[in-house]
Amino acid sequence: DGMALPRRNPFIAERLDVKLEKEYPKEFWPAPDVLAGCGSNARVFFKQDGRFHIPKTNVSLALFAPYALDSQRRALLVAAAALCRTEELNEMSYDAECAGLVYRLVGDPEGLRISVSGYDDKLELLLNRVCQRLRDDKPIDEAVFGRVKDRLLQGFRNTINQRPPYQHALELIRALTARPYHRLTTSLDIASELTTADVNGVIKQMLSEGVVIEGLIEGNTREDEARAIVKEATDMFTVAGDGKQPITRRAMADLNQVEDGTVVDGHKEFIITRPGANKDERNGAVVMSLHLGWQKSPGSTSPQEDADDILLSCRGNVLSQILSQKFFDSLRTKQQLG
Repeated sequence: DGMALPRRNPFIAERLDVKLEKEYPKEFWPAPDVLAGCGSNARVFFKQDGRFHIPKTNVSLALFAPYALDSQRRALLVAAAALCRTEELNEMSYDAECAGLVYRLVGDPEGLRISVSGYDDKLELLLNRVCQRLRDDKPIDEAVFGRVKDRLLQGFRNTINQRPPYQHALELIRALTARPYHRLTTSLDIASELTTADVNGVIKQMLSEGVVIEGLIEGNTREDEARAIVKEATDMFTVAGDGKQPITRRAMADLNQVEDGTVVDGHKEFIITRPGANKDERNGAVVMSLHLGWQKSPGSTSPQEDADDILLSCRGNVLSQILSQKFFDSLRTKQQLG
């Protein structure tokens, strides 16, 4: 008496076969290719596993939305709504985790990001449940919103008041060089005034204005299965048509608008100093940013220009690694600075 079997877990994988079509040469690991047939406003990269031979897949989808890009308040509303939906899906996510599946749903200044990882057999089921909860966008419970708002406010306050000076300096650099970028102090002010009524219907409004989908699918999934996953997502959401061109990449800020700058050889050079947020903090930080070029939005330029952007980015990453070693050797090894 009083004993019962647990309910059936729908996310437990039943097929664990490896769908390997070809073995990649050990000396060559190809990059993901753009998945064909996804539509003009959905660009998804795909690569079937040819190395690890495990029945798992990773799916990552970014929903770029004009609604979220419109203002910092709207972006924060989307982020709060995503947190509320995650809170509501706790019971489902527990079953999924027990079955080897995890998902993540977050809002950012450009829209929403959805990722699902784990055994591929029931991965599409979990992705469908998450997307369906977003599409339905039912009214949010007051208690759920209250918990989410408390966590948001506490997180903003802790980050603003307790993080080290170098993180404050990096945030200032990002605020100057990235668009859109939202300062945490402004987010704290906005979040303090949010109510359940503000968040209700936000996801539905965002989707009604259309989204552009970009993503990556890699692992134990065939190309036709990957295409079916993308089709399900595009059918679930309203994908922006050719007439809508929302920004899909952060653009560099126009540094020429900075007043306290001096032109050196045709370039803008400026120094900004800021006091720390924590009056008890005894440490300081210096951040120097060197701009090597402009990164354009993929698809808005020619294939050659896209390739040039990728080459510039790769060269910048290599240069960063080389300089990092020299900085570490000088500052930490030789000068013994903390």
